[in-house]
Amino acid sequence: MDAITSIDRAPGKDSTLAVLARIGMIIPSVNSMTEPQFNRLAPPGLTTHVARARVAGPWKRPLPDMAEEIAASARLLSDVSPDLIVFHCTDTSMAQGPQGEGRILEIVHDATGIEALATSALVLEALRALV
Repeated sequence: MDAITSIDRAPGKDSTLAVLARIGMIIPSVNSMTEPQFNRLAPPGLTTHVARARVAGPWKRPLPDMAEEIAASARLLSDVSPDLIVFHCTDTSMAQGPQGEGRILEIVHDATGIEALATSALVLEALRALV
């Protein structure tokens, strides 16, 4: 199905989508599920924008060696003016530990001036909410 057919084009309806918020996501270049899942599950008005980085799989390496790649991906995302950038690589952020994850968020923020979150902390927050 092409994306155009998924927009409600009923008579009298505005054919443009009102954007209420934009989320930018830095995802591993090997990730093939994020875009389909977020496009399907995002509520109306939330747009998701993705930049890929070689931070997982065969490209997994120490954080200092990935820092510029993360910053470059963040800068690319900043071009669409997201309200928030999520580092969406749980393996990398968990492997780095809390201080490493904090450093990843600093890299993103320093490169863009945009608030950043990472999936590891978000998963922990969600699990705490269930207790």
